[in-house]
Amino acid sequence: VLWNGEASSFQCSGDECTKQVDMSSLSDGHHSLEVTKDALDQDGLAVGAAFRSEFMIDRQDGVIANSIQKLPGLICDNGAQICHKATGASWFRVQNVGSNWSEWRRYNETTTKWNAQFSVPVLVQYYSRLSASFIVGDCLTKTGERC
Repeated sequence: VLWNGEASSFQCSGDECTKQVDMSSLSDGHHSLEVTKDALDQDGLAVGAAFRSEFMIDRQDGVIANSIQKLPGLICDNGAQICHKATGASWFRVQNVGSNWSEWRRYNETTTKWNAQFSVPVLVQYYSRLSASFIVGDCLTKTGERC
């Protein structure tokens, strides 16, 4: 049994097996539980089929965990940066609507320099192990109000 890619085990009693995890010890991001086909059942026989389950923890209410489409504050620093909120993302790209998408960039920081155009929506697409269809937008006017 693998827990986040590391060897682990279950506690079994009768027909039920559980894995006790202290949720407060888990970091934000992707987690996985995998039972390999070579895992042994209670009788010592190989289970013969693999199982994998993934889930994500996001205590920051980000765009991937919550399927947000509009994120006021995505455009920040008076249009000079993008302030990301995308726990679980590994790549992203940005677009001022009407222009081309930027190249895909590795997601590893909370802000990215960007030249937003006032009153033109900005879209950010995030790629996660879950999907590449997480798109969120924001729009900012010269007066600092949202469009």
